[in-house]
Amino acid sequence: MAPMGQDEGGKKRKSRADDAEVKRRAKKPKDPQAPKRPASSYLLFQNDVRNELKAKNPGMRNNELLSAIAKLWSEMPQDQKDAYENRNKVLKDRWREEKAAYESGKTDGSAVPVSPISSLRNLHHLTHIL
Repeated sequence: MAPMGQDEGGKKRKSRADDAEVKRRAKKPKDPQAPKRPASSYLLFQNDVRNELKAKNPGMRNNELLSAIAKLWSEMPQDQKDAYENRNKVLKDRWREEKAAYESGKTDGSAVPVSPISSLRNLHHLTHIL
């Protein structure tokens, strides 16, 4: 067997850390002013159900809670899922509009005020619309 740091032919090989540095691209810095992507329909459901399940089962661990939510989602009829998918569609359309406004303002150098999509995370007011 070859000594540590050498391959079978006796040549020294590069450490894996050196390879990772070469292959890894520099991350593009995220703009904190950019509009945030909306939550998926499943995450909207998860946010609605989590507090209710936690109140009913206060001793339940987080991973068990998430498993129970996933099971509820998978057993949910499609018509109930459609309500969450419609909420997601409304949010996604709004996000696309905000993103387009943000990007058009970004290219000409002027600042475009963008309402944060994070304020839409509490979407209880949208349930009566859909």
